[in-house]
Amino acid sequence: ASTGPLLGSLLNDEDDYDVIRQLFLNSGVDDAMRLLNPPFFSVSLDPENPQYSGVGLDDVSLAGDRLLLLDHHTNIFLWSGSQVSGAEHDAVRARVLSDFRGWTSGRFPAPEVMAFVEGDSMARWLVARLNPAHRDVAQQGLVGSMAGAVRSMLQTHFSPTDDDSFLQWMARIRVALPD
Repeated sequence: ASTGPLLGSLLNDEDDYDVIRQLFLNSGVDDAMRLLNPPFFSVSLDPENPQYSGVGLDDVSLAGDRLLLLDHHTNIFLWSGSQVSGAEHDAVRARVLSDFRGWTSGRFPAPEVMAFVEGDSMARWLVARLNPAHRDVAQQGLVGSMAGAVRSMLQTHFSPTDDDSFLQWMARIRVALPD
């Protein structure tokens, strides 16, 4: 729930908080919206013309057959699932990074670009910015109805975290969501 650049606990010290606050307060609407709600894209595997489709800013979006891109305004993360991490997809990754470097060329400060593969230790930079929605899936009883092998795979796929999911956060602040 609190994983955006302005709300998350990802910044190192008070100076970082001041910089991001000033960036937000002095930004145009598009940049401010990106800081509040970073766009998260699933990228098609066509190296000539990759298509970008929005996905939920949740850890359950991290499927092994996906190439995902998160524009966190000051950082851009390119995540390759284990099934699309091979050299045969290098052209797609290069094209996506080239596209985003072009689209963000006028942005100040220039975003740092990080690319990694599912299971890399550096992938934590992306995972820390996502809603731990796998907790909501378990809470809603969906995991219990899955086959044993699928349930085990799902439960081992996610790292343990102390962060609340969106539904847990809403319950903690005593806000009821409509059914």
